[in-house]
Amino acid sequence: MPPATSSSVLRRRRDEGDTATLPPAAPNDPRAIWREAFHAVRAETVRRAAPLSAEDQVVQSMPDASPAKWHRAHTTWFFEQFLLVPHLTGYRVFDAQFAYLFNSYYVAAGPRHARPRRGLITRPDCERVAAFRAHVDAGVERLLASAEDSQLAEVVRIVEIGLHHEQQHQLRRTRWRRLMRPIGARRARRPRRANLLSCPGASTASVSRAKDTVSTTRGRPIRCCSSRPALPAAW
Repeated sequence: MPPATSSSVLRRRRDEGDTATLPPAAPNDPRAIWREAFHAVRAETVRRAAPLSAEDQVVQSMPDASPAKWHRAHTTWFFEQFLLVPHLTGYRVFDAQFAYLFNSYYVAAGPRHARPRRGLITRPDCERVAAFRAHVDAGVERLLASAEDSQLAEVVRIVEIGLHHEQQHQLRRTRWRRLMRPIGARRARRPRRANLLSCPGASTASVSRAKDTVSTTRGRPIRCCSSRPALPAAW
């Protein structure tokens, strides 16, 4: 296990002088390092969706381009379904209907809403999706803080998968704004890009639950991209 100070997240930010945004963390505390990585990736999704109105976020301009609201909820459902439900004692599912609405290709996780009809999901609204994200984020915080040492490696493994998964959905931001073009509206603009972090490399992982095994992105390996916040080095 490399020391926590070797994390590419911390090295890059300190090299660029961006230490004001770094929360205080013990240099060899994996819980703090993964909490920081989780916050960075989740905040990037919020930042990329910020220029879109509630109306923008529900439109599906083509069958293969899911609405921004769906992306925000789906990436959150992943953490709830594969991390919090099996590993956080006493966790309360935010809304049982979300498993059907926001599952994608995870056959073992149950039935799901058809992809070409995701633009018809007018409820939950954007505010409730934001509340869902906050609820799950709080659960992940509790789990990272309270997991037994013997459980932490498995928890971190699934957190890493979930973060790479969310970063993949962030890459689809051009599809989020594609809906603006057919109606001749002015394209939504992203805020100026923050200091994003280079990627330590590709990652291949899967989540195993009981007798079912599911892999992200239709069974293909998860790969990281240098245009998104990097995760800590594997440990």
